[in-house]
Amino acid sequence: MKQAPTPWTLVQNSWQYTTIYDAEGNIVCRLDLEDWNVTEDNQDELEAVQTQIARRIIDAVNSR
Repeated sequence: MKQAPTPWTLVQNSWQYTTIYDAEGNIVCRLDLEDWNVTEDNQDELEAVQTQIARRIIDAVNSR
């Protein structure tokens, strides 16, 4: 299995999307708040959770 080169980074593209990229700038995954049943009432909370999850993913991969 081919592995995406490290280090991975994240970009918060908008309130809705956070994208994880490999070292070559290829998209590894994109987190989309629309998939999380976002509403105006929970948007701020979910944005923070989304960022925490993305950071945990890249930290886990980059620490190998």
